[in-house]
Amino acid sequence: MLFLLLFVSSVLAQQARTVAVLDLDQAAGSEEWAGLGKALSGMIVSDLALVPTLQLVERTRLDALVGEMHLSEGDFVDPKTAQKLGKGLGARYVLVGSYSVVKDTFLLDSRIVEVEKGTVVKAASASGAPADFVAVEKDLVDDLLVGLD
Repeated sequence: MLFLLLFVSSVLAQQARTVAVLDLDQAAGSEEWAGLGKALSGMIVSDLALVPTLQLVERTRLDALVGEMHLSEGDFVDPKTAQKLGKGLGARYVLVGSYSVVKDTFLLDSRIVEVEKGTVVKAASASGAPADFVAVEKDLVDDLLVGLD
């Protein structure tokens, strides 16, 4: 009985820190920047993977569920859709967001949605020159992690 209780506690603790990162949507910019959302989400996953208290949903599981839900590239993912995805993945949080390239500015916006409630628990944005999109992504992740347990 004690083993079962410890096992259940362990599973619940893991889920409490599980995050699924969706591809970022392109909100504005030319076709030259199309497809960057998948790369940005991969960069975010790599950076979040360095946080030992977080567990990230495997990309293949995420892609399979997104495909089952018939979400095509470029569809806006709102908190309710993120909530469905998170439940299907066993994640407590889903990270959604968008990127824009307008003139000489690269802008990233992101939100962490709590799956159970469908509420945004943290939002952040970062901007810089388009050539510095890697640094902008790092700034976004830093902002997202500030104040979170």
